[in-house]
Amino acid sequence: MKLSKNISLSQTCLASVIGLLLASSVAYGQSTTSSIFGQVPVQSGEKIVIRGTTGLTRTVNVNSQGRYNAPQLPVGTYSVALMMGGKVVQTRDNVVLNVGAGAEVSFSASAGASEANATKLSAVQVTANSAPPIDVSTVDSHTIITADQLAKLPLARTAEAAALLAPGAVMGAGGASSTTGVPLVSFGGSSTTENAYYINGFNTTDPFNAAGGITLPYGSIQQEEAYTGGYSAQYGRTDGGVISMVGKSGTNEWHFGGQVNFAPQEWRSSPQDTYYENGLPANPVAGRLYDPRSKNTSWESTYDLYVGGPLIKDKLFLFASAEKSYQDGTTVNSVEAGNSDHYKNSTPKWYTKINWNITDNSVLEITGASDELRTRGSLYNYDYSNNSDASFKGFSNETLQGGHMWSAKFTDYLTDSITLNAMYGRMKTYNVTQPVGYNPDLAYLSGTINQNPALNGGTPITNSQTIAELQNPKNNFTTNNLRASVTDVIGGEFNSEVHRPTR
Repeated sequence: MKLSKNISLSQTCLASVIGLLLASSVAYGQSTTSSIFGQVPVQSGEKIVIRGTTGLTRTVNVNSQGRYNAPQLPVGTYSVALMMGGKVVQTRDNVVLNVGAGAEVSFSASAGASEANATKLSAVQVTANSAPPIDVSTVDSHTIITADQLAKLPLARTAEAAALLAPGAVMGAGGASSTTGVPLVSFGGSSTTENAYYINGFNTTDPFNAAGGITLPYGSIQQEEAYTGGYSAQYGRTDGGVISMVGKSGTNEWHFGGQVNFAPQEWRSSPQDTYYENGLPANPVAGRLYDPRSKNTSWESTYDLYVGGPLIKDKLFLFASAEKSYQDGTTVNSVEAGNSDHYKNSTPKWYTKINWNITDNSVLEITGASDELRTRGSLYNYDYSNNSDASFKGFSNETLQGGHMWSAKFTDYLTDSITLNAMYGRMKTYNVTQPVGYNPDLAYLSGTINQNPALNGGTPITNSQTIAELQNPKNNFTTNNLRASVTDVIGGEFNSEVHRPTR
């Protein structure tokens, strides 16, 4: 069990003055939220009302300097209204929040400052300047990728492929891949085993091999942050980069859809065969041929479905999605192996999120996700002279890798600036290998082509054993996470966190 506490309180007058002048929220570690802040004309009876597409409504006060700040808002699209005497004076619509970066929404005095000439200016879109100001509220280096960008950019449909858009991110060396077979990313030259993964603020990093982590179905990512350096110590347990995903949520309108991606074998180029270059073995199988790679075949398909909408308008929302990828093909191994592998792999994923606006000041979010890789196949003895399968040899190991998680996060806006957050969740990962056709009386033989023909009569000695090694068939790892924090956007932050992995 690992227990850690971190207390960081900004107590100097200078820090408070800077916070007031900037009027922006701090981007905290493991953040899945943002903020709206700005300046309004100083008048009595002013309030700011913020409404989101997920039904969340917040009312914040304006201070004596005409400034307001609404921290810890879930990412999404909002409308911001300046109220005076109970009436709308001005509005700003289509305010899009990016995770960890506040949006400034200010109001001018041109619309009047009294109830008599209160005017509603609707459909005014707030856009950033061509040269956005430097965000001095944080020292981290991160890149935000939105769902709109993911839908338009020609990327592989993985969170890791999106993270490669961050400066300093490259493919991991040596073909490093996650437990579900996805190529991993190296941030700033660090090892791929030093990265951390998060879904809606919950740590989903593989606790057994540190090989990736649970990720969302590609179409369910609302925003993804790729941290490359300078991030808060609250992430912890990582010396590399951080891939933090914020999943989509339901809104007041029902949406549903699906997608199919298909990559047939006929649209792929064939790899080249490999031949012996200098000399031949004592007993060549098919002359100079070493590996008939041109006979390798593969096809892939991915199916996506999603649905989202209100279970109770303005109160209770659901978003659910499922994705399943199939890889099917044949790999002809070298003459030393003497066989071909017919494989069938599937990668099922699902994601579900429930948002409950208990009151205007209290919100509950429940998240569930799963990411798995299932493999199976069969082996055939291969006729290299005729480039075709010969007799059936045996079944390959059946494997199940990946895991699933769930988390519950409660947010309570105690005041305009103080927010309580509490999260608890559990993750279970597994690396299961189930041998099929294992014969404990037979040894596994490899490199039979290299046998001395004087001792085997000119014919390599083989058997039907296809299992090279055995693993624990129930290799499971369970992680429990508890996190609580109270945040004050001016006075600082108090955090208490428990991270307890158990086998």
